[in-house]
Amino acid sequence: MKNKKLLLFSILTILLCMANSFALAATINVSTVAELKAISDNVANGNTYVGDIVNLTANINLNGSSSNKWTPIGNATYPFDGTFEGNNHTISGLYVDNSAGYAGLFGKASSISYIQNVTVSGTVKGGTYLAGLVGYSNGRVENCTNNCTVTGLTEYIQNVGGIAGTYNNGKILNCVNTGDITGYKYVGGICGLGYAGEEIVGCENRGKITASFQANSLGNYLGGISGKSYGLDDCINRGKVVAPNNDYVGGIVGYCSDGHIKNCKNINATVEGTTYTGGIAGKADGVEGIQFCSNTGVITSSA
Repeated sequence: MKNKKLLLFSILTILLCMANSFALAATINVSTVAELKAISDNVANGNTYVGDIVNLTANINLNGSSSNKWTPIGNATYPFDGTFEGNNHTISGLYVDNSAGYAGLFGKASSISYIQNVTVSGTVKGGTYLAGLVGYSNGRVENCTNNCTVTGLTEYIQNVGGIAGTYNNGKILNCVNTGDITGYKYVGGICGLGYAGEEIVGCENRGKITASFQANSLGNYLGGISGKSYGLDDCINRGKVVAPNNDYVGGIVGYCSDGHIKNCKNINATVEGTTYTGGIAGKADGVEGIQFCSNTGVITSSA
């Protein structure tokens, strides 16, 4: 009898904890500039929205300019921890000018974050960890589009992408970049730099990828999809990759390290680099390597 009571008590405790967890979760509807800005302000002050859903219910024009700059949601100290559901809406007029880095609509998103179904357009300029959508992400990004022009503020800015500047141990799924992306090192249409454990699946780049430093700079890593990544599947690049005096330049990825590239295509996109320049990858290491990929672009190497 005593054991049964203990078992019943344990079950009730677990159910109570679960109920409290669900009760604490919230859905925050956002339809105005002020409401979106409040999300950014709250995260900066330590309310990172753990377990919550930020639900975009309308298109928002931020009307950004040099006198009306956007403060990214999340930073190195307080990353965004929630779910951002864009419901296929667009956030336009984004203007970010942040030399400190962690720049984009989001500055940093954690491993428990989920950003999906949103399009961003505007202008993003900044330091390292720079993108139209999220400067640095450890979480999951899905069905998002970047139409922003993304540019490193100085010629030595690295980790620059359309969707994510840096991506660590997560997935980017079914995302599109149409914006022109310019940076110094680790530059790509979808992601600038991906660490081990990340994977980019079903993404497409249509923007021009340009190296900001054109003077015999080795090991810069530029690609239509990613500058450097470990896993890429079913991706397409249609954007020109221009890095005539740079190393590790590819239509899909500059350097794939100890990973794989499968079912990817570089379609009629010119790729310009020096040594380690290719239609799919500048260089690819690892057991799986490149499988079932095709290139129809012109490849130019100045080596």
